Amino acid sequence: MPNYNPKKTKHLSTINHVLSIFFHEKESKSPISLNLGEEILVLAFDLIGDAVMLIPFLHVLKKNAPNARITLVCRPCTNAVLKEQGLVDRIITCKNRLFVRITISDFISHVHAIKEINRISYDYALEPRGDLRDILFMHFCNSERKIAYGYTGGEYMCTDYIQPSSEKMHLIDDKLSFLKKIGCQYGENDRFPALVLSNTQVTDNQEFVRRNELDGKLIIGIHPGASWKTKQWAKYPELLHELSIKYPTAIFLIFRAPGNEKSTVTDDTIAKAKVIGANFIVVEEPIDKYIARIALCDVIICNDSGAGHIAAALDVETHVIFGPIDSEYAKPLCRNSDRVHTYAARNLSCYPCGVSECKNSLACLDSIQVKDITKNITVLHN
Repeated sequence: MPNYNPKKTKHLSTINHVLSIFFHEKESKSPISLNLGEEILVLAFDLIGDAVMLIPFLHVLKKNAPNARITLVCRPCTNAVLKEQGLVDRIITCKNRLFVRITISDFISHVHAIKEINRISYDYALEPRGDLRDILFMHFCNSERKIAYGYTGGEYMCTDYIQPSSEKMHLIDDKLSFLKKIGCQYGENDRFPALVLSNTQVTDNQEFVRRNELDGKLIIGIHPGASWKTKQWAKYPELLHELSIKYPTAIFLIFRAPGNEKSTVTDDTIAKAKVIGANFIVVEEPIDKYIARIALCDVIICNDSGAGHIAAALDVETHVIFGPIDSEYAKPLCRNSDRVHTYAARNLSCYPCGVSECKNSLACLDSIQVKDITKNITVLHN
């Protein structure tokens, strides 16, 4: 499964050799029994979309270890997504995973996080992504058993090293497979993330609807940005124009991701909305309010980003445009599968390349047409 870009991991054998000289854990021979653990540590340093895809993993873990206290170590954005979902007992935040940026600020954040983590002695520490940087971080955590996936090496820093399946599977299924390999059981319905708004989010949405006179209106959400430029479809201004003609009474929520997202396509979409006189609101708010506003939408159209995973987890009709990443293992999952539509250039020999820099003029995105999306929108409107 293409979890990792080979260009980024080609030097890992050398790095692993060097690290293995300094860091070791004794391999455990006894069975793993999560249900007997009192303290479980989970490391997940991913971004917003991955945070949503972590929900089934945490749900299944909690179900299989009902008496354990679960501590999640994550970035602040994951904390904002999961803190009200009742899936963990404690969250410790760290600004970034190791070596994303080599800064004093990040180093201090890592030291403080490890100090906070090690106030408790854990029975099990779990690293279900298989990222060598996260495995190295886990090495400094006070846990009797340290369990990680075997994608990028680091087995010498683990008491238990889980060999991943060679079968191509969705990222959610990959993490659930990790749990299955260490004794957890789950059913088909456990695969689907679900987000529940807090009372604060519900109340805030009610005020947002009242203030903007949205009650009874068709609300179309558009999120043109994404973490990579190679994920940003350029035709959102054209799409908004077509939808404004098809749904003249609709209100458009144009989203910018939290964290000062920079997107020329978003700017162009807002400019287009102004030119054609569309009814629109730009949503640029902290993550908790960002999630709440997505819940107001009747439909949301976005790139391969956190917005699609959030919308699907809120059971909003979701349309996701994929660029270089294989949609089959990264698409949003929803119990109501007819609520999620994905668009990808499967007829291109270079798809999926999985890289953040394109040598083919973004042909994968360019091949997706506005009509491909508009013909599939099924929401009822006034």
